[in-house]
Amino acid sequence: MSIDAFNKAFDEVVGIEGKYSNDEHDPGNWTGGEVGQGELKGTMYGISAKAYPTLDIAALGLPQVKQIYRDDFWGKLRCDTLPDAIAGALFKEGVNLGVSGAAKALQRSLKVTADGNIGQLTTGIATSSPPKEVLCNFLTECAYEYTQMSNFSKYGKGWLSRVIKTAVEAQLTSQELGSMKP
Repeated sequence: MSIDAFNKAFDEVVGIEGKYSNDEHDPGNWTGGEVGQGELKGTMYGISAKAYPTLDIAALGLPQVKQIYRDDFWGKLRCDTLPDAIAGALFKEGVNLGVSGAAKALQRSLKVTADGNIGQLTTGIATSSPPKEVLCNFLTECAYEYTQMSNFSKYGKGWLSRVIKTAVEAQLTSQELGSMKP
């Protein structure tokens, strides 16, 4: 629930996403959101042409990327209202699944209406439930979501690796989780 949590999660996302990519087989790299649709502008640190078709993706610098992530991901997912470990995981999955997709995965894992908007009910249940349970259920929901994607055979191993890495990092680095019993 802190700026430190955002900075840590941001650094991890940038490390996962890497610099510029223009894989023509990745629909996120196209301004039309589908392979061959629109202009192939690529992805920089996870900021995609699909989500930001008017940006010069290749020219994005870290300060601009950080502001986009703070406003359009961390803020829209209401991560400041959640425990740090849950906020970090939600943010990281929001970058890959999209804000609405990650929000719906969290909501499904909490057994509330999955409308894609994090509100008081979602944050209330997420903050009053055991953090390990919330994280486990949420990341399981994300993993399942990846298996349903049409390009899972091409990118699925990396997506599942991301989910496992997020779980391990949360388990090993969060004081909040370290003090909890399974």
